[in-house]
Amino acid sequence: GFQIIVSDTGIGIPADKSPRIFDRFYRVSTKNLSVEGMGIGLSLVKEFVELMEGIITLESKLNFGSIFTIVLPYYAEEVSANPEEHNLERLREKVSLFIDTGEIRKEFRSRNQGQHSILIAEDNPEMLNLLSNTLGEHYHILSATNGKEALSLIKKHSPDLVISDVMMPIMGGLELCKNIKSSITTSHIPVILLTAKVLIENQIEGLEIGAEEYLLKPFHPNILLAKVENLLTIRDKYRQLYNTAVSSQDNPDGITPLDAEFLKKLEVFTEANYADPEFNIDRIADSLFVSRSLLYKKLKALTDLSPNDFITVFRLKKAVKLLGENKLSINEVAYSIGFNDPKYFSRVFRKYYKMSPSDFSAQNTKDASK
Repeated sequence: GFQIIVSDTGIGIPADKSPRIFDRFYRVSTKNLSVEGMGIGLSLVKEFVELMEGIITLESKLNFGSIFTIVLPYYAEEVSANPEEHNLERLREKVSLFIDTGEIRKEFRSRNQGQHSILIAEDNPEMLNLLSNTLGEHYHILSATNGKEALSLIKKHSPDLVISDVMMPIMGGLELCKNIKSSITTSHIPVILLTAKVLIENQIEGLEIGAEEYLLKPFHPNILLAKVENLLTIRDKYRQLYNTAVSSQDNPDGITPLDAEFLKKLEVFTEANYADPEFNIDRIADSLFVSRSLLYKKLKALTDLSPNDFITVFRLKKAVKLLGENKLSINEVAYSIGFNDPKYFSRVFRKYYKMSPSDFSAQNTKDASK
């Protein structure tokens, strides 16, 4: 067959690490190696070689160097002429992720409609394309090459999650995370920081400024996917539990202190005014010194409710307590929580709790008597 031999006089690869050197995303860690990589190059080389029905082997001696040998059959050109049979297109797609074409795709729309949106901030074009393509199978992706650009996109598009490299020009990941978590406009957005630094101090710094996760490079995409899904699931569950909780004391932990303070102020003001039939979104926005649009965006992110729905749900939670006490008639309950029309109250209650107020009261009385 046809041989290609590549050798070096570098630091070599330990014998116990050699069997894994062609595994995707695996990198040999040594104290003397400062060059960063993603653990993908040799894996792609091996796939190309095997596509042409060849073999690649490694001989390495620590502190003396390494020798890579590729052996290809003479008919390799004929084999490679059958792209469908040997799936060349799949490999072309993989290689395209790591070719710098000078253009970085700013937006990647997932084929799955209605999915969460994620912003990726990464200055390395190969890594940015890899992350965008990997996550783009499941989420709507926006991308940026530095923290300043990312922050502008975050304020404009309000993504559900941010993934950011720590080391970037103009504005790094730590400063970006600090900006996100210190602004009421963006503080609810979970942040995953990526870094090649293994110092515990760097990880602590990132977590102290509010990052939800810290992931060390190199990492397998499935690990990142799992962390993303976990954070989004936690946020979705918080929204669901907030909406079904009878009072704020029933709500779980899982939001930032700034968001908790925001919700607390909102609840205190609503508590003092919910019985007023004229209570509305404008009075809430004025009390919190925010615009109507920000109030809508923030409440939707934290509770999945519009401001008007928030008021309605707050009143219905009060109705549940009053109906449970069984001291007031349904009409009296409706008037006491800010509804002018008891019939409208009953329709809204049925829509939310899947039963009428009278049925709810009767069921509660029955359960209490057991």
